[in-house]
Amino acid sequence: MSTLKLFNPPANMTDFDGIPGQLEQWSAAVSGWIDESIDSELEAFNANPETRGQKCQFFNATKMMPDGVLLQDIIWNAFPKTLRLAYGLPAAYRLADELVSLTAPRPGLPTSTPFYTGEPWANLYYRPLDEYCEWRLDRDPHTGKILKITFTSEPPEYWQAMHGDTLQNIAGSKLKYQFRGDPKLVLSLYREYVSPYVQYEDLICHEDFVSVGDDGEPVVVYQKGAYNPYNKWNSTHGIMHLGQPNNTISAEIKLGADATILRRKGTRLVTVADALVCCAGYGGTSRSSDPTIGGSVNALARLGAYITIDDPIGLYMHDLNTEGWTKPNGEPIHPDEYFKVLRGNKAKGQIERAELSVPEKEGFTVSDIRIGGVPIRFGGQVAEHINIKLTGLAGAIGTFDNKALPCATKCCIKCQDPTTLTRVIDKASPCPDGYHEAFQHDQGTFAGTEQKGNIRAS
Repeated sequence: MSTLKLFNPPANMTDFDGIPGQLEQWSAAVSGWIDESIDSELEAFNANPETRGQKCQFFNATKMMPDGVLLQDIIWNAFPKTLRLAYGLPAAYRLADELVSLTAPRPGLPTSTPFYTGEPWANLYYRPLDEYCEWRLDRDPHTGKILKITFTSEPPEYWQAMHGDTLQNIAGSKLKYQFRGDPKLVLSLYREYVSPYVQYEDLICHEDFVSVGDDGEPVVVYQKGAYNPYNKWNSTHGIMHLGQPNNTISAEIKLGADATILRRKGTRLVTVADALVCCAGYGGTSRSSDPTIGGSVNALARLGAYITIDDPIGLYMHDLNTEGWTKPNGEPIHPDEYFKVLRGNKAKGQIERAELSVPEKEGFTVSDIRIGGVPIRFGGQVAEHINIKLTGLAGAIGTFDNKALPCATKCCIKCQDPTTLTRVIDKASPCPDGYHEAFQHDQGTFAGTEQKGNIRAS
C-alpha cells in the first residue's frame, strides 16, 4: 500500500472539487492535525525519563506507509450512552430531542461545566448528542406525529473549510489552517438540504466569538464574518452537520493518537476501555464512542503496530438495522425502504446524511412505525438502531516495544450509582462527595478493599 498523495474529504464528498486548491488545503489541515498530535505524544514520552526517546506509533499516511497493513472498523451505537446512564429511558429519549444552550451545564455529566460562558454563547444552542451522530425531528403541527427524522455525521470543520475560514490548530489555541472556500456553495447546499428560506446572513458570525483559553487569556474561536456552526438553521430551525462541540474531526484525530500510548497503573498495564479513558485523560468517560475508539486503538498499539485512521478520515453512520420494525399492517420494514441516504457513500458504510420518512402515498407516518411493537415517538428510538464507525489502519505489527506511561488522570464513580463516572480529573485531585476513585484494582473498582459504611476504601 503506497503513501497517500493527500487526505480526502469525509466519505470522498465532492463539494470541494470546484474550489481551486481546496482539496490541497483540506489535506494540509488534516496532515497538520495529525503531525501536531504526534508531537504531543512525543512530548509526553520525553517528559518521562523511562520513555524518553520512544517513537510515536501514530503516523501520517501522506509521509509514510508501513508494510502489512490491515483495516479495522471500530463501531458503536448512535444513541448517547451519557444520557441513558444519567436519566434512564424514556427521559433520555426526550432530552435527546431537545436543544441545550452552550452556557448551560452539560446534561448527564457529574461535576460538568458549560462549554462556554457569556455572550454570544448564551443564545446559541446544540444537541446533547455526543456519539458523532445528531438528528432533528419534523412533526406535523396539527397531530404532532413525526413526518421526518434527519440524521447527520458531517463534521463542522468541513463546513467551515467550505465557507473559506481559518481552522484552529489541534489544541484549539489559535487559528492556523486557511481555506479559500466558496460561501455561495455553502448557502446553496443549505437551501437544498435544510430550507429554501436560508439567507447568507443567517449563517455567519456578526462579531468575534471569544472564549477563554487554558492560560486564562481570550481566544477567538470564530472570527466576525466567519461561518457560525451554531447558526439557527443548524440548531433551532434545522440541521446540516454535527453541532455538539466535542463532535469534531480534530478531536477524533487527537483521540486516536492519544490511544496509541500504552498506560499503566503502578506496574499493571491498563487494558480495559473505560479504565483507559480515565487513566489517559482522553475523551468522555460516559460515551460509547471514546472508550470504544480508545480501547480498539490501544489494543493495536499493544501489538506493536503503526496506527492511523484510514482515509478518508471521518465519522460515519455505517448502517441502520430494522430488524423487528413493522408497518401499521404488521409487515416488516427493509432498511432501504424509508431510510434514504442523502450524502456520503452508502456502499462503503460512510453515510454522512440520511433521512427517515414515509411517502405520503403510504398513508401513515414515521410515528406509525413500530420497533419491537412500540411506536416511534422519539428520534433516539431510531438512533439505537444506527451504528457509527471510523476505520483504523494498522501495519508492521511487532515493530514497537514501547514502555507504558503511568496514568495521567483518574475518574471517580458514584458510590450509590456505580454506573456513573465523573469526567477525568487530575490524579491528585480529591473525588467529589459521594464518589470514590474508579478502577483501582485488577478484580474491579472496589475489589480487595475493606468495607466502611456504604463505601469501600483502599
